[in-house]
Amino acid sequence: MSKNENFLFIIKKLLPVLILLFYILPYFILARDGNILIHDNLDSNVIWFKILAESGSLFSNSKIIIPNMMNGLPRSCFGSEFNVILWLYLILDPYWAYAINLTLMHIIAYIGMYLLLKTHFIHNNKKKLISIGVALCFSIIPFWPSGGLSVAGLPLALYSFLNIRNNNFSKKDLIIITILPFYSSIVLSFVFFLFCLGVIWLCDSFKSKKINWKFFSAILLMLLIYLIVEYRLVYSLLFDTGFISHRNEMISPNFSIKDSVLLAKDNFIYGQYHAASLHHLIILYSVIFSFILILYRNFKIIYQKGSWNIKCLLKSEIYLISIVILIGIISIWYGFWSSWIWESLKSRFTILNNFNFSRFHFLHPLLWYISFAIAIDIIYIHFNFKEIKKNIPMKSILISLIILSQIFFLFFNNIAINQDLVDPAGNKNSYNDFYSIELFQEISEDIGFPQKDYRIVSIGLYPSIAQFNGFYTLDGYMANYPLEYKHEFRYIIEPELNKNEELKNYFDNWGSRCYIFVDELGRNYMYTKDMDKTVQNLNLNFTALKNLGGKFIFSAVEILNENDIDINLLKIYENEFSIWRIFLYEVI
Repeated sequence: MSKNENFLFIIKKLLPVLILLFYILPYFILARDGNILIHDNLDSNVIWFKILAESGSLFSNSKIIIPNMMNGLPRSCFGSEFNVILWLYLILDPYWAYAINLTLMHIIAYIGMYLLLKTHFIHNNKKKLISIGVALCFSIIPFWPSGGLSVAGLPLALYSFLNIRNNNFSKKDLIIITILPFYSSIVLSFVFFLFCLGVIWLCDSFKSKKINWKFFSAILLMLLIYLIVEYRLVYSLLFDTGFISHRNEMISPNFSIKDSVLLAKDNFIYGQYHAASLHHLIILYSVIFSFILILYRNFKIIYQKGSWNIKCLLKSEIYLISIVILIGIISIWYGFWSSWIWESLKSRFTILNNFNFSRFHFLHPLLWYISFAIAIDIIYIHFNFKEIKKNIPMKSILISLIILSQIFFLFFNNIAINQDLVDPAGNKNSYNDFYSIELFQEISEDIGFPQKDYRIVSIGLYPSIAQFNGFYTLDGYMANYPLEYKHEFRYIIEPELNKNEELKNYFDNWGSRCYIFVDELGRNYMYTKDMDKTVQNLNLNFTALKNLGGKFIFSAVEILNENDIDINLLKIYENEFSIWRIFLYEVI
């Protein structure tokens, strides 16, 4: 190899791998002491995987009760046993299961996007830098950890489906389609992905007047595998689950047309954090600039020829325009799904309340990064430099700068690297800080009884902390649980809900967070010891609490009216390593 060839090999092959490894490294070097996502992560999904993995009820009947949270929940509430993330929690410590899951997600995202772009969108081998660079950008999106390959695996899925559609596939494509359902969620993204593929198949059939049976069979194959993987969900939809879901009582917001338009606009520009794409700076402006170049080229054609038709558009230009229009349609759908327009239909058909049909936006990261690659390709083709000096590849330098800008932007928005970032709920803590294992082990030892023999609730801190440390709780956060329990638990917090209309609406209209809501604390569940917060007047229905088996309260704040209510302070716990000061109250 010549020196130039060695340099190009390093740039194209080794550098992306090194950047990706550097992005992942904090999860292994800082490990449990690094900043980590709490909202919809440590407060919920991590606990669900941990509880199910340790329950011994993986393959149990859906009606079997798992007792650890919310006074015991049916097995069906915890999802499928055929899930790669769950398998990691079965064989590894919860933290390392979490870290390795993220590592796999980022690596597969890179491979999938690279294969997709190289094979189907950026065909010129001279422009391999675009495929590599954009694939690297996509791979370091801050994917939602519990989604698995629901977003990160979409490029790999699309790569295989397009191979099959073009009748240019191999066994590896069938293997990819078969394996992906075990490491992703049909309800988050793939039902919408398969729907879009179905639309493409229909359009192809009308256009060619032939049915592409291989493409159709591949779509059907993935759908059938998902139905097998999610057999508990399918059974609950078709037959009696033994309980009515709390989701039946959910009330969607009824936004005005103006608010829906604003929501659609925000979704188009900024996306949604469960399916983050972080496209609003570099990618969006690259796409806008490429549109300017497209307009310039086509106006030039009109000026020179005096006419224009659709055939004047290049294939890449048609792709970009079509994808951006699709992104816009998805954002409009997302914005208007919560508008008053649907109110009457949602009141008639419970499935419209129970299932979030606006989740087409989980396709946004895939679509935005394909658009990014095509936009850079268009810039590469149409944007001409005057030669500054011979042999200086100005176009390659320009696209490298664009890609590097997005990489830096993504690194800055990595919560594990940028320790100053907070999550969507405003939290910023490490795994060790959050769960404080030593502190809660001391509490458990002082209580002295087996943890399964009593129930606790938490005030001012997430119930998931107690659950992680082995305590059995009456409170908790669950996406699907019995409506009957929601009503029973509501009796406990009713006096506090009556003080605060916002909390009342939050619990009554949604209710997935079955927490001890306190008017004076609002919806903050992270009252760390440096805040020195107190509750002046706690007003709970302690009879209802005792009827459900509540024995102890873990409170992150001091309750000043302790002597006027049915609780007794036993001890205050804190140490130099924990962010918490826990007031242990006994319910009397």
